[in-house]
Amino acid sequence: TNELIVGCKNTIIPNSVTGIEAGAFYGCSGLTSIMIPNSVTSIGNNAFRDCSKVESLYISSAIETIGEYAFAGCTSISEIQMASKKAITASYNIFSNEAYNNATLYVPVGSKSDFEKAIPWKLFYIQEKDYAGIEDIVADDNSDEQIEYFNLNGVRVENPQNGIFIRRQGNKVEKVIVK
Repeated sequence: TNELIVGCKNTIIPNSVTGIEAGAFYGCSGLTSIMIPNSVTSIGNNAFRDCSKVESLYISSAIETIGEYAFAGCTSISEIQMASKKAITASYNIFSNEAYNNATLYVPVGSKSDFEKAIPWKLFYIQEKDYAGIEDIVADDNSDEQIEYFNLNGVRVENPQNGIFIRRQGNKVEKVIVK
């Protein structure tokens, strides 16, 4: 299950979804983290525009197109994780200047030079990251279970500190930032 965290409510995007419509989450002020599932190949114009509290963004390797202003106005983004080894061609306007100035773009090991040449990715501070590991998380339906944390490589972490982790409690699975 891949999830978007919307305030206190999780909006689950099922794996049957192949595209996020134009304006789908426009102005969603409760959204703090965006995790695009592996089934999605396109993100429409203004899809997440003005989601000003979004701090982290994960874009799966299945994404082929990102529409105009898709993440414009997401002024709190500090981390973007790109699972694709190939830079997606997109317009400068998919992000705002705040994102280009403040966010770190993490790309798979060996692909940094491709992103450094491509618009708009070359505008970010780019670091390589090993993405070998989990793509999807599926949990049993048992909410009485204890809370477990995993890093993005799928390795269980006992005391998560400073980073993005997957938190699982029974059937509730979400990506969280620990500061």
